Amino acid sequence: MFIKKIIKSNKNSDKSYTYYRLIESYRTPTGPRHRNILNLGKLDIPKDEFKLLADRIEEIITGVESLFPVSTHIETLAQHYAKKIIKKNIRTKGNEEKGKGREKREFISIDPNSTKIQENRSIGGEHIALATIKSLKFDKYLQEIGFSEKQINAVLLNIVGRLLCPGSEKRTLEWVQRISGLGDLLGVNYNSYGKNILYRVSDKLYEHKKEIEKYLSKKSRDLFSLKETIILYDLTNTFFEGGIRKSELKRRGHSKEKRSDAPLVTLGLILDENGFPKASKIFKGNVGEPETLSIMLDELKETIITSKSPTVVMDAGIVTEENLKMTREKYKYDYIVVSRKKLDLYEGENFITIKDNKKNKIEAYLYKSDEESVLYCRSKGKLLKEESIAKNLKSHFEKELEKIKSSLKKKGGTKRYEKILERIGRVKERYSKISRFYTINIKSNDKKMVADISYEIFDKSKIEKRFSGSYYLRTSRTDLNEEEIWNIYIMLTDVESSFRVMKSELGLRPVNHQKDLRIEGHLFITVIAYHIQKIIRYKLKMYSINDSWNIIRLFMSTHEINIITQDIENGGKLYIKKCSEPEKYQREIYEALRIKEKPLSDVIMVTKPKKKGNNL
Repeated sequence: MFIKKIIKSNKNSDKSYTYYRLIESYRTPTGPRHRNILNLGKLDIPKDEFKLLADRIEEIITGVESLFPVSTHIETLAQHYAKKIIKKNIRTKGNEEKGKGREKREFISIDPNSTKIQENRSIGGEHIALATIKSLKFDKYLQEIGFSEKQINAVLLNIVGRLLCPGSEKRTLEWVQRISGLGDLLGVNYNSYGKNILYRVSDKLYEHKKEIEKYLSKKSRDLFSLKETIILYDLTNTFFEGGIRKSELKRRGHSKEKRSDAPLVTLGLILDENGFPKASKIFKGNVGEPETLSIMLDELKETIITSKSPTVVMDAGIVTEENLKMTREKYKYDYIVVSRKKLDLYEGENFITIKDNKKNKIEAYLYKSDEESVLYCRSKGKLLKEESIAKNLKSHFEKELEKIKSSLKKKGGTKRYEKILERIGRVKERYSKISRFYTINIKSNDKKMVADISYEIFDKSKIEKRFSGSYYLRTSRTDLNEEEIWNIYIMLTDVESSFRVMKSELGLRPVNHQKDLRIEGHLFITVIAYHIQKIIRYKLKMYSINDSWNIIRLFMSTHEINIITQDIENGGKLYIKKCSEPEKYQREIYEALRIKEKPLSDVIMVTKPKKKGNNL
């Protein structure tokens, strides 16, 4: 082996680039020839050390002990390049032997004390994610809509990375290059990939968002015979690191994660009754929830096929009289919603129990009319929670009022009438849920100085009604009974659960991108990853495997692929690329998903010390 200098010119400019290749000489019937072994890139060693480096690389590959010691720097470079050559040769050999039958048994003598295990890479989570994606023929679909092979591999990296190691594009690359065996499963060298291709394919994915969501929705519907008679809709928002800059999406608003210090973006999500995504939409961080409904129902028309008139379930924040009228008249959909205000309908005792366990008891009474039914629900668990909230609010509100009152007696304390009004106004705004039930009296003198402050609750019954643990469900479905209405409405918790999974398990938050297209791409990849995760977990639940995604990917990560090296008697090395044996839990997962326990065949490569004139 020797190192050759290569100078490459740029046709469009006068610039030239220098890099180096590791070359091997070999004999042919027509004379000696050269073969490129590895591109070394730039070398930061003197030219007179090139031979030392080439010889040391060859010694490592063939298992020959070095007769002459080399510097630490040369040894480090040689080990690095030798590993690349070994991995490249094993991958090539593995591809050549695909489809071959088992060869005859062969025995060689090895030194067991020389055994080393290298290149440990996880393949368990990657295997189930990739097998699910391919079962949907999603990679083939991407090819149909114009993605190149390299772009498809980048998309698969984005999705599988979001499922198994959610984070930035930089973190995803580090994961696939240092930890994951995804490249081995696909036969792709991800070491040659950079962040830019991951950015570009996320942009391109979002350009095809509607078609992709329609495709994935149809696949899950056909796979599990989904009826799509119930449609669940809700919104969440996620925060950003950094400022707003020139973004049209990032806005400051009410954060559901209590991150009012950071700009937000809002994600709307529609699911069916089984929790499978049907459509999604990204809105500005300060969007009004009622404004989003017509946009989302238009999105839904693109993806739903089975049910022409589903029942839409929504939370109170989205519900207005105009929206309910639009849902019925324009889209011809039914609805089940929670009323935005408490109604005065019934105070009797003719309730039926629709849920009763140690944690909670729920009673309900149903009112029916020609156009709408209203279900009055009383929840013992909600009552206890709201009583505790009311108690805390009263305590904190009165404590703040006492602080203002005590300042009247302190030397230098605030006493001016206007300033006292300002302080009380700020406290009332902070505790608006409870302050509206109080009467506050301020006594002042002729000099507009406050002498005393008193306060009292003007009507305790109104507080009890506000924090009563009761709520009202409205529906256009007059054919349903009490239990059916309530059971359909609580399906809305599936949307909340989906948001929790996306945020805590799939890296929806925080978002570090600044450009709107990159923000949309980041959130859409999370939605696609949720599609895949939902299909995997739905299949597993059929086999009573109900673990969270965090648990599944943690336990699957210990299924690995390794390169094992051993010294051979009389010189040379034995290289074995082999999957570890799956453990009980991993076998159960593979069996439930009906995929192979060993995703890759063993690859064996033997190298021997070179004789003069022979190739490696």
